[in-house]
Amino acid sequence: MVDKKQKNLVLELNKVGGELGDRSVGTFKAIGYDYDECRKTLVKMVIIDELLFNFVEGKGLKLFSRTL
Repeated sequence: MVDKKQKNLVLELNKVGGELGDRSVGTFKAIGYDYDECRKTLVKMVIIDELLFNFVEGKGLKLFSRTL
């Protein structure tokens, strides 16, 4: 049984400049999936980028959404 409240660990890479040059430093971040937040962000993307409404019905977006 999968616990839907359990969060996933994601490796977040950050570039850090120093005496030896730029390098990437990884930190772990716990994230959870929020359907409503994803939906709101999708709506904002369509409005801000002035996308056609049928954009959300495309095969590419459906494929991407399944991986969320």
